[in-house]
Amino acid sequence: MNEESCQALLSAIYELEGLVGMLKGHKHDASVLIPMIKQKGNQIAKMAASMPAVAPGAAEAEEKEDRTRLLDGEVHEAFGTEEATVEPDVDQAPAITGAEIPVFAPRGVMPAPPVVKAAGALHPAPQIAPGTPKAAPKSVPENAVPVTEPQERKPRRPSLRSLFPLNETFRFPRTLFNGSKEDFYTSLDIVVPMHTYDQACAYFYGDLQWNPEDPEVREFMHIIERYFTNSPY
Repeated sequence: MNEESCQALLSAIYELEGLVGMLKGHKHDASVLIPMIKQKGNQIAKMAASMPAVAPGAAEAEEKEDRTRLLDGEVHEAFGTEEATVEPDVDQAPAITGAEIPVFAPRGVMPAPPVVKAAGALHPAPQIAPGTPKAAPKSVPENAVPVTEPQERKPRRPSLRSLFPLNETFRFPRTLFNGSKEDFYTSLDIVVPMHTYDQACAYFYGDLQWNPEDPEVREFMHIIERYFTNSPY
């Protein structure tokens, strides 16, 4: 049976499977599908009957194997050959490596425990003989930069606006800034980046031309001084 016949048989089986699936799904009329299924089954049976009982080449391979067996039997009968068997040599014992040879200590003698070296024993400290003079301290180079201890940081300044009580935030704008609260806070923002109290005095007494003898000015400047001195009073 050639390849084309096998492909035709396989296609017929697929068609039969599809017809049975349609019948099972109840999607088509059974009176039409059942005769088609019977016809396709008869077709497959005829195609299968035409197939040879033995696959091509199988008979030749079996006949060749029989001839080989017969030839081997004749050779054995003519020459009396037998399969050689290898018996183990009793005198030859398997070699034992050094790692496998057990070591037994004499009776009554305990083996010495293994020596475990400490971590510091790998590099022991050098032994100094008594009476050896101590090494002189190393001299400091002339161009060496002296190491100074870090200076303490100055305490951080408080928020300038937080130094003014709530009542003063209403009173000072009215008495010193012509009722402008915006000018009051602007002047405080100008003072914040200054480094010294003298710079603040130059700003208020010089730029704003305040009178240092005015009680309101003195009270205001006292709070400004606290900002630079970090004093709570």
